[in-house]
Amino acid sequence: MKLDNFWGIGFNLDKVMNERTKLGFTIDYWFQPGLELGGLSFNNTLEGGGGRILGELNHSFNNKIPIGLYLQAGYKTDGFIEGERLGKGLIARLGLSLRTGQKLKEQAPKN
Repeated sequence: MKLDNFWGIGFNLDKVMNERTKLGFTIDYWFQPGLELGGLSFNNTLEGGGGRILGELNHSFNNKIPIGLYLQAGYKTDGFIEGERLGKGLIARLGLSLRTGQKLKEQAPKN
């Protein structure tokens, strides 16, 4: 197995829609050697190219509370990319986000 013939490239675009909503898009492509990884079970991938595509949504509930909703969805082919499973399949993540390092807006009192 020759390990010196691998490379990858990625592109990420973040778009702030408004003060509370941000959209993101990521696409990755790689070429890698065949992998044989073991543990409790063995996973193999063939030499060749692969890719991943992701969409993200991060939405804060309001400007007084720094907590929001995080959604991520996409697809990945066979191959290694950090933080993902080795095999191909759909990607779906749901979570809470926490804004830090930013001053929260004071809401004006209602008259």
